Amino acid sequence: MDLLAEEIPSTDSEHFDSRENMVEFMNDMHNIVNRRLGKRVFTLSEHYDVYRPRPKGPSINLVHVTIFVVIICAVSAFCRHRKQRGVRC
Repeated sequence: MDLLAEEIPSTDSEHFDSRENMVEFMNDMHNIVNRRLGKRVFTLSEHYDVYRPRPKGPSINLVHVTIFVVIICAVSAFCRHRKQRGVRC
């Protein structure tokens, strides 16, 4: 930890203003250690590819589209049924 003492800003730094700033700061700190150990340095984009949570199921867009199609089909069937009975939909 002493190796990073000169790199770590005070707690009132802009590094702690938002989640994005904190993630960027942590990525930078990780890369400082990696450089000193002769290991690979990661870009922020690579960091997000590794650590960003991945959806566990179908995307929300697919779920919304599926629900929308089911509702449209149900309304259409309901209106056809009412039309066959002579009732206006």
